[in-house]
Amino acid sequence: AALGLAAASGEEIAGVIPALSAVDAAIMRRPDGGPMLRLERVTRDASGAVLEYVESILDPARFGLRIEF
Repeated sequence: AALGLAAASGEEIAGVIPALSAVDAAIMRRPDGGPMLRLERVTRDASGAVLEYVESILDPARFGLRIEF
């Protein structure tokens, strides 16, 4: 808000990476080849312009997804 930007809508998609790559495994200090959670989020302003794009790779032993409705 300090920059005059305001989120009006967003979308988050959850999925699974069946096998973690050797590169990502080295960065995350995890064994390669194991499954990981993948979250992708896009936040937009009222005109539809992208304000934020986030792609996360999460260890399912440490993270989960909770949805309230």
